[in-house]
Amino acid sequence: MVNTTINADYFYSAKLGREQVRAKNTETLMDIVNNKDLSDKQKENAAQEIVNITKAAQLENDIENLLAAKGFENCVVSI
Repeated sequence: MVNTTINADYFYSAKLGREQVRAKNTETLMDIVNNKDLSDKQKENAAQEIVNITKAAQLENDIENLLAAKGFENCVVSI
């Protein structure tokens, strides 16, 4: 018999992992933006990717909040 119930720890861990990856990616991109040896184009691309990461994070959060308002206590959205 297989237990198909997912407990709250799964959702917490998934969100924590998502945030850690996002933070690491943003840190790497900020290193690019602040690197004096790279071209302006490379810096602009890195800055745009930071904006994209931020937008995705906000959208994930908004969707999770909407799902919670609909009664879904535990959910994880990944964009």
